[in-house]
Order: sequence, then structure tokens, then C-alpha cells
Amino acid sequence: MYGTKILTKLGVGFLLGIALYGCGPEKPIRTWSKTSQSPNGNVIARARLGAVGGFGTAFDWINVAVMSNRFPWTTVISFSIDRLTVGPDSVKLKWINNSHLDVRYCYKVKKVLFHIKNIDNIMIVLHRGSSCILR
Repeated sequence: MYGTKILTKLGVGFLLGIALYGCGPEKPIRTWSKTSQSPNGNVIARARLGAVGGFGTAFDWINVAVMSNRFPWTTVISFSIDRLTVGPDSVKLKWINNSHLDVRYCYKVKKVLFHIKNIDNIMIVLHRGSSCILR
């Protein structure tokens, strides 16, 4: 009788542990990406939305990376956001000229994880919670 209770508790604990492990952090899931080429075509900017799921650890993020024939894909902006339902139109990539990239995110940013403001003489500007109307 006593041994049965211990086995039952162990079995329930084991199943609960497996269930919680299954809810743990996973590989990020990319839901969409978009690219924009500089006016001279030498640099490409890419924005990606991703999600990481987990029990109490889920969050959504957007990364912006640039690359050219002089350097590989390099993440220049990374920030976490509140909503997963935003689509590619919530982020705008606009080249003002060959050395100035404007990045606009239409909704509130939870936290900017990092922002490289200049890479290879290319200025990268992040406008948070701003209008997504670019002229």
C-alpha cells in the first residue's frame, strides 16, 4: 500500500516533468521576413519577426540585419515586441540614400536588445512606435 503511493507520486511527478519540459524554450520560429536593397544595390537590409515559446518565457522579437559584398549578414537592431500577430507591414525599411537606412516599427517596442547605429559607414536609425507612413 505504502509502495503504491510512492510509485503513484513518482509517476505523477515524472509526467508533470515531461509536460513542463515540453513547454520549455524551443528554437525560434521565424514567421516572416522582408528585404530592402540600397539604391545602388550594394547593401541589402532584412527584417525578420520571430517567436520563442515556453512556459512563462515566450516572447516575440524583430531583428534587422544588413549585408553587402564587404561584410556578411550582421544584425544591427534587435528588439522584443508585445504581439505576434503583426505582419510584415508593421516594419518599414527605407533607404534614404546609400548610407542611411530608416527602420520604422509601427507599434510599441517592449525593449531594444541592441542597436548598432553605424556599420561600414551606413547609418541605421530606428523609429519606435512611429507612423509607418514613409514618403
